[in-house]
Amino acid sequence: MNQLIKVDEEYRKWIEDIGKRYKQRQIKASVSVNQEMIGFYWSIGRDIVEKSAESKWGSGFFVNLSKDMRTILPGVQGLSSSNLRYMKKFYELYSDPILPQFVEELQSVVYKEYRNVLRNGLMFQIILPHQAFHGASHGLV
Repeated sequence: MNQLIKVDEEYRKWIEDIGKRYKQRQIKASVSVNQEMIGFYWSIGRDIVEKSAESKWGSGFFVNLSKDMRTILPGVQGLSSSNLRYMKKFYELYSDPILPQFVEELQSVVYKEYRNVLRNGLMFQIILPHQAFHGASHGLV
Protein backbone atom coordinates (compact mmCIF):
# COMPACT_ATOMS: atom_id res chain seq x y z
CA MET A 1 0.00 0.00 0.00
CA ASN A 2 3.02 2.31 0.31
CA GLN A 3 3.24 2.62 -3.48
CA LEU A 4 -0.16 4.29 -3.99
CA ILE A 5 -0.27 7.41 -6.13
CA LYS A 6 -2.19 9.35 -3.50
CA VAL A 7 -0.86 9.36 0.03
CA ASP A 8 -4.03 10.83 1.49
CA GLU A 9 -5.26 8.61 4.38
CA GLU A 10 -8.89 8.66 3.24
CA TYR A 11 -7.85 7.57 -0.26
CA ARG A 12 -5.60 4.81 1.12
CA LYS A 13 -8.41 3.40 3.27
CA TRP A 14 -10.80 3.53 0.32
CA ILE A 15 -8.35 1.61 -1.91
CA GLU A 16 -7.82 -0.98 0.85
CA ASP A 17 -11.60 -1.36 1.15
CA ILE A 18 -11.92 -1.90 -2.61
CA GLY A 19 -9.26 -4.61 -2.40
CA LYS A 20 -11.02 -6.35 0.49
CA ARG A 21 -14.39 -6.23 -1.28
CA TYR A 22 -12.85 -7.68 -4.43
CA LYS A 23 -11.27 -10.58 -2.50
CA GLN A 24 -14.57 -11.26 -0.70
CA ARG A 25 -16.38 -11.48 -4.05
CA GLN A 26 -13.72 -13.83 -5.38
CA ILE A 27 -14.24 -16.07 -2.38
CA LYS A 28 -18.01 -16.10 -2.82
CA ALA A 29 -17.66 -16.89 -6.51
CA SER A 30 -15.24 -19.76 -5.79
CA VAL A 31 -17.53 -21.21 -3.13
CA SER A 32 -20.49 -21.01 -5.50
CA VAL A 33 -18.58 -22.78 -8.27
CA ASN A 34 -17.43 -25.47 -5.86
CA GLN A 35 -20.99 -25.96 -4.63
CA GLU A 36 -22.15 -26.48 -8.21
CA MET A 37 -19.33 -28.92 -8.96
CA ILE A 38 -20.10 -30.97 -5.85
CA GLY A 39 -23.69 -31.23 -7.09
CA PHE A 40 -22.43 -32.21 -10.55
CA TYR A 41 -20.17 -34.96 -9.17
CA TRP A 42 -23.04 -36.23 -7.04
CA SER A 43 -25.36 -36.30 -10.08
CA ILE A 44 -22.84 -38.33 -12.12
CA GLY A 45 -22.64 -40.82 -9.24
CA ARG A 46 -26.44 -40.95 -9.15
CA ASP A 47 -26.59 -41.61 -12.90
CA ILE A 48 -24.08 -44.46 -12.61
CA VAL A 49 -26.03 -46.08 -9.77
CA GLU A 50 -29.53 -45.54 -11.23
CA LYS A 51 -28.52 -46.89 -14.66
CA SER A 52 -26.83 -49.92 -13.08
CA ALA A 53 -24.08 -48.91 -15.44
CA GLU A 54 -21.42 -51.40 -14.36
CA SER A 55 -23.65 -54.43 -14.80
CA LYS A 56 -25.22 -53.06 -17.98
CA TRP A 57 -22.03 -52.00 -19.80
CA GLY A 58 -19.46 -54.39 -18.38
CA SER A 59 -16.25 -54.45 -16.37
CA GLY A 60 -14.52 -51.77 -18.44
CA PHE A 61 -17.34 -49.33 -17.86
CA PHE A 62 -15.42 -46.74 -15.82
CA VAL A 63 -12.47 -46.69 -18.21
CA ASN A 64 -14.80 -46.29 -21.20
CA LEU A 65 -16.90 -43.63 -19.49
CA SER A 66 -13.76 -41.71 -18.60
CA LYS A 67 -12.55 -41.79 -22.21
CA ASP A 68 -15.96 -40.78 -23.56
CA MET A 69 -16.37 -37.93 -21.08
CA ARG A 70 -12.89 -36.62 -21.93
CA THR A 71 -13.89 -36.72 -25.60
CA ILE A 72 -17.04 -34.64 -25.09
CA LEU A 73 -15.42 -32.42 -22.44
CA PRO A 74 -11.86 -31.86 -23.71
CA GLY A 75 -9.53 -30.19 -21.24
CA VAL A 76 -11.77 -30.89 -18.24
CA GLN A 77 -9.84 -32.46 -15.38
CA GLY A 78 -11.17 -34.87 -12.80
CA LEU A 79 -12.76 -37.34 -15.19
CA SER A 80 -10.44 -40.29 -14.60
CA SER A 81 -11.94 -43.72 -14.07
CA SER A 82 -10.90 -43.62 -10.40
CA ASN A 83 -12.60 -40.23 -9.90
CA LEU A 84 -15.75 -41.61 -11.54
CA ARG A 85 -15.68 -44.45 -9.01
CA TYR A 86 -15.35 -41.83 -6.25
CA MET A 87 -18.36 -40.00 -7.68
CA LYS A 88 -20.38 -43.21 -7.48
CA LYS A 89 -19.20 -43.73 -3.89
CA PHE A 90 -19.99 -40.09 -3.10
CA TYR A 91 -23.57 -40.58 -4.30
CA GLU A 92 -23.91 -43.83 -2.38
CA LEU A 93 -22.74 -42.12 0.81
CA TYR A 94 -25.04 -39.13 0.32
CA SER A 95 -27.92 -40.59 -1.69
CA ASP A 96 -30.68 -39.35 0.57
CA PRO A 97 -31.95 -35.77 0.66
CA ILE A 98 -29.07 -34.76 2.92
CA LEU A 99 -27.04 -33.43 -0.03
CA PRO A 100 -28.24 -29.82 0.23
CA GLN A 101 -27.38 -29.81 3.93
CA PHE A 102 -23.98 -31.37 3.21
CA VAL A 103 -23.19 -28.81 0.52
CA GLU A 104 -24.28 -25.97 2.80
CA GLU A 105 -22.05 -27.23 5.60
CA LEU A 106 -19.16 -27.67 3.18
CA GLN A 107 -19.69 -24.18 1.82
CA SER A 108 -19.52 -22.74 5.33
CA VAL A 109 -16.29 -24.60 6.12
CA VAL A 110 -14.72 -23.64 2.80
CA TYR A 111 -15.63 -19.98 3.17
CA LYS A 112 -14.09 -19.82 6.64
CA GLU A 113 -10.93 -21.53 5.38
CA TYR A 114 -10.69 -19.16 2.40
CA ARG A 115 -10.96 -16.17 4.72
CA ASN A 116 -8.24 -17.55 6.98
CA VAL A 117 -5.93 -18.31 4.08
CA LEU A 118 -6.52 -14.96 2.39
CA ARG A 119 -5.39 -13.21 5.54
CA ASN A 120 -2.00 -14.79 4.92
CA GLY A 121 -2.04 -13.77 1.24
CA LEU A 122 -2.38 -17.32 -0.09
CA MET A 123 -4.95 -19.02 -2.31
CA PHE A 124 -5.86 -22.69 -2.74
CA GLN A 125 -8.57 -24.72 -4.40
CA ILE A 126 -11.09 -27.37 -3.47
CA ILE A 127 -10.37 -30.85 -4.76
CA LEU A 128 -13.39 -33.14 -4.81
CA PRO A 129 -14.46 -35.85 -4.91
CA HIS A 130 -11.05 -37.54 -4.51
CA GLN A 131 -10.07 -35.85 -1.22
CA ALA A 132 -13.46 -36.50 0.32
CA PHE A 133 -12.64 -40.21 0.37
CA HIS A 134 -9.05 -40.03 1.57
CA GLY A 135 -9.46 -38.75 5.09
CA ALA A 136 -9.61 -35.00 4.41
CA SER A 137 -12.32 -33.60 6.62
CA HIS A 138 -13.56 -31.17 4.00
CA GLY A 139 -11.56 -31.76 0.85
CA LEU A 140 -9.21 -28.78 1.12
CA VAL A 141 -5.78 -28.85 -0.46
